[in-house]
Amino acid sequence: KAIDKNRSFIISYFLSDDSLLIFEPIVNNSGFLGGKFLERGKIKLPGQERYSTEPPKYYKASDLYVGAQLVINNFVFHLDDADEYAYRYMENNPEEFPFSNIHRIFAKVRRCIGNN
Repeated sequence: KAIDKNRSFIISYFLSDDSLLIFEPIVNNSGFLGGKFLERGKIKLPGQERYSTEPPKYYKASDLYVGAQLVINNFVFHLDDADEYAYRYMENNPEEFPFSNIHRIFAKVRRCIGNN
């Protein structure tokens, strides 16, 4: 929705149990209360059948990276930043976070430079 376009949220991911917590900072005169937006818990990936014999799939750490889009309870969240710990964790685990793999990044840059 257009009204939600400029809202900011802090999404906390907990590696210990793959749970998420979403918090909205308080912004004076915004018309939104701020505070806890979503209680901590495991969040199912969108697009799954509600009643299925297959176990549900949940968001995992590798789904969260700068540039990712998460759909949670029909709200779309665009991840546009991370804290230093998250960046370091992603860089130290490139097999789980291919977008943070320095060798992959350099190869892509070389391909782009080579084409010009």
